[in-house]
This record gives sequence, structure tokens and C-alpha cells, in this order.
Amino acid sequence: TLRAQLLDLTEHYNKALDQPFTHLYNHLAELLPGLHTFGGVQYDVRGSIQLQGSQTDSNPRWVKNIQVKQKCRRLHFLGGFGFEVDSGRTVATYRIHYADGEALDVPVIAGRDTANWWFRPDDLTAGLDVVWTGSNPTAAGAGYKLRLVHGTWSNPRPDVPIESLDFISTLTT
Repeated sequence: TLRAQLLDLTEHYNKALDQPFTHLYNHLAELLPGLHTFGGVQYDVRGSIQLQGSQTDSNPRWVKNIQVKQKCRRLHFLGGFGFEVDSGRTVATYRIHYADGEALDVPVIAGRDTANWWFRPDDLTAGLDVVWTGSNPTAAGAGYKLRLVHGTWSNPRPDVPIESLDFISTLTT
């Protein structure tokens, strides 16, 4: 079933959706917890995993051992980042751990796989799969809206189960 394919991120969330990220009213509270379909992909959204950047040190540098324990052709990710990062820059890495002991690093590229979660309504999002938009008081007060981007990774080894993955910051802004 589709639900069996969803990854349980419960033990890895480090922020609730209504918990401020950096400023008192800077959160994702408009994104209600639960099952959502974004871009034709079902997600179980109950929190967020935030990593450390060069301007934030209160978050972990990496989150390890996110259990996958299944074969897959693709992995889907829902995300965004804070602060300004040049398009084409690697902002994070997914380290894929296969059941046969092999590991593969998958870069997460700004402007291709993800984008700043704050954006101005006239911002061009060409090439990005923006699947959710919303607002919060801090972003709105500065003339911005919020967005989350759907990213897809195609597994080059779909017949080998993926045991787990690690989510690793590159410590960009």
C-alpha cells in the first residue's frame, strides 16, 4: 500500500510545524499535520528536520539513520532552506545506505532540488516543483510568502533495498 512506502520521520523531527524556526512568528503553522498529497506524491507531514547552516548553529549538522528498509525506484523529498544561497550550490547531501553495504552521496542543489522557503510573489520558480505555498506573520511582514519544493531522486540501483539514509548539511548560509 502507499502508506507502507511512507518513511516514518517521527524520531528525526526537530521542529514542530508551528514551532518558530528563527524568529518568534517564523513557522509553518499553516501547513497542518497529517497526510498530504503534493505534486502527486503522498507525504506524512508532522514536523520538520532542520539542519545547521553557517548562520544557525542550534540545529544538528546531520541527521543519521533515517530508516527506509525497502526497495524503491525513487525517493521524494519535500523541503526548502533559509537565507540566500546561489543557485547551483550544494546545500545538503543525502547519503544513501544500501542493504549490500554500498553507500551513495546525493547532492541537494539550490535552484534544482530545493529553494529558499521565503519567496516574493513575483519570484520566478522556473524548474522548481513548488507544491505548497503559505504564509506566516514574519514572512508576510517582510513582503514574502512561504513555499515548499518537491524534489525527486531516481535510484540507480532499484533492485537493492535501501536500509537508511543520512541528511547532512554542507554548512552553507
